[in-house]
Amino acid sequence: MKNTKISLYKILFKDGTIFNGGYDLFNTEWKNIPNKEIKKLYYRLPAGDYLCLGGYEKYFHRVEAIVDISGKEKGKTKLQSIYLYGKKQDKVIVYQIGLVKDINLGLIYKKIVNINDEEIKKLNPKNWK
Repeated sequence: MKNTKISLYKILFKDGTIFNGGYDLFNTEWKNIPNKEIKKLYYRLPAGDYLCLGGYEKYFHRVEAIVDISGKEKGKTKLQSIYLYGKKQDKVIVYQIGLVKDINLGLIYKKIVNINDEEIKKLNPKNWK
Protein backbone atom coordinates (compact mmCIF):
# COMPACT_ATOMS: atom_id res chain seq x y z
CA MET A 1 0.00 0.00 0.00
CA LYS A 2 1.35 3.43 -0.97
CA ASN A 3 2.02 6.00 1.76
CA THR A 4 -0.25 8.97 1.01
CA LYS A 5 1.09 11.27 3.74
CA ILE A 6 2.58 14.50 2.47
CA SER A 7 5.26 16.21 4.55
CA LEU A 8 4.75 19.77 5.80
CA TYR A 9 7.86 20.95 4.04
CA LYS A 10 10.73 19.80 1.87
CA ILE A 11 14.24 21.20 2.02
CA LEU A 12 16.64 21.09 -0.90
CA PHE A 13 20.21 21.51 0.31
CA LYS A 14 22.99 23.08 -1.74
CA ASP A 15 24.71 19.66 -1.90
CA GLY A 16 21.67 18.23 -3.73
CA THR A 17 20.27 16.20 -0.82
CA ILE A 18 16.67 16.53 0.38
CA PHE A 19 15.03 16.52 3.82
CA ASN A 20 11.29 15.95 4.27
CA GLY A 21 9.71 17.57 7.31
CA GLY A 22 7.13 16.07 9.63
CA TYR A 23 3.55 15.26 8.72
CA ASP A 24 1.72 17.46 11.21
CA LEU A 25 2.24 20.74 13.07
CA PHE A 26 2.64 18.99 16.42
CA ASN A 27 5.70 17.09 15.15
CA THR A 28 7.39 19.18 12.46
CA GLU A 29 10.85 17.53 12.65
CA TRP A 30 12.47 20.99 12.37
CA LYS A 31 15.06 20.16 15.03
CA ASN A 32 16.14 17.11 13.01
CA ILE A 33 17.14 19.08 9.92
CA PRO A 34 20.82 18.42 9.15
CA ASN A 35 23.19 21.35 9.61
CA LYS A 36 23.84 21.99 5.93
CA GLU A 37 23.35 24.99 3.68
CA ILE A 38 19.76 25.24 2.47
CA LYS A 39 19.11 26.09 -1.16
CA LYS A 40 15.30 26.13 -1.01
CA LEU A 41 12.52 25.46 1.46
CA TYR A 42 9.12 24.39 0.10
CA TYR A 43 6.43 24.76 2.77
CA ARG A 44 2.96 23.27 2.28
CA LEU A 45 0.17 25.77 2.97
CA PRO A 46 -3.23 24.84 4.46
CA ALA A 47 -4.87 24.68 1.00
CA GLY A 48 -2.19 22.30 -0.30
CA ASP A 49 -0.15 24.69 -2.42
CA TYR A 50 3.42 25.69 -1.48
CA LEU A 51 5.40 28.72 -0.40
CA CYS A 52 9.01 28.55 -1.62
CA LEU A 53 11.79 30.37 0.22
CA GLY A 54 15.30 30.51 -1.19
CA GLY A 55 18.46 32.55 -1.05
CA TYR A 56 18.51 33.16 2.69
CA GLU A 57 21.54 32.70 4.94
CA LYS A 58 19.46 31.00 7.65
CA TYR A 59 15.89 29.83 8.20
CA PHE A 60 13.66 29.53 11.26
CA HIS A 61 10.26 27.93 11.80
CA ARG A 62 7.79 28.11 14.66
CA VAL A 63 4.17 27.21 15.26
CA GLU A 64 1.99 29.43 17.43
CA ALA A 65 -0.72 27.73 19.49
CA ILE A 66 -2.96 28.54 22.43
CA VAL A 67 -4.52 26.29 25.06
CA ASP A 68 -8.05 27.05 26.30
CA ILE A 69 -8.04 27.35 30.09
CA SER A 70 -11.80 27.34 30.63
CA GLY A 71 -15.09 26.57 28.94
CA LYS A 72 -16.24 23.57 26.96
CA GLU A 73 -12.86 23.22 25.18
CA LYS A 74 -10.76 23.56 28.33
CA GLY A 75 -7.30 22.07 27.86
CA LYS A 76 -7.62 21.86 24.07
CA THR A 77 -4.66 23.11 22.00
CA LYS A 78 -5.62 25.34 19.09
CA LEU A 79 -3.15 26.17 16.35
CA GLN A 80 -2.99 29.87 15.43
CA SER A 81 -0.18 30.51 12.94
CA ILE A 82 2.95 29.17 11.32
CA TYR A 83 5.92 31.54 11.18
CA LEU A 84 8.72 31.14 8.65
CA TYR A 85 11.78 33.37 8.95
CA GLY A 86 14.51 33.99 6.41
CA LYS A 87 17.68 35.90 7.39
CA LYS A 88 19.55 38.03 4.84
CA GLN A 89 22.40 40.10 6.27
CA ASP A 90 20.87 42.35 8.97
CA LYS A 91 17.24 41.78 7.89
CA VAL A 92 14.78 39.00 8.62
CA ILE A 93 11.79 38.37 6.37
CA VAL A 94 8.88 36.96 8.39
CA TYR A 95 5.99 35.05 6.83
CA GLN A 96 2.99 34.43 9.08
CA ILE A 97 0.55 31.83 7.77
CA GLY A 98 -2.89 31.83 9.41
CA LEU A 99 -4.39 28.57 10.69
CA VAL A 100 -7.70 29.68 12.23
CA LYS A 101 -10.71 28.50 10.23
CA ASP A 102 -13.18 31.26 9.29
CA ILE A 103 -10.74 33.96 10.46
CA ASN A 104 -7.34 33.77 8.74
CA LEU A 105 -6.88 30.24 7.41
CA GLY A 106 -4.26 30.34 4.68
CA LEU A 107 -3.72 34.09 4.79
CA ILE A 108 -0.06 35.05 4.52
CA TYR A 109 1.34 38.18 6.11
CA LYS A 110 4.87 39.27 5.27
CA LYS A 111 7.04 41.75 7.09
CA ILE A 112 10.69 42.69 7.12
CA VAL A 113 12.38 43.37 10.45
CA ASN A 114 15.89 44.15 11.61
CA ILE A 115 17.93 41.25 13.02
CA ASN A 116 17.98 43.12 16.36
CA ASP A 117 14.17 43.35 16.57
CA GLU A 118 12.78 42.04 19.89
CA GLU A 119 10.75 39.38 18.08
CA ILE A 120 13.93 37.96 16.55
CA LYS A 121 15.97 38.21 19.76
CA LYS A 122 13.38 36.03 21.54
CA LEU A 123 13.84 33.14 19.09
CA ASN A 124 15.99 30.22 20.21
CA PRO A 125 19.32 30.75 18.39
CA LYS A 126 19.88 26.97 18.24
CA ASN A 127 16.83 26.46 15.99
CA TRP A 128 18.10 28.56 13.06
CA LYS A 129 19.01 26.31 10.12
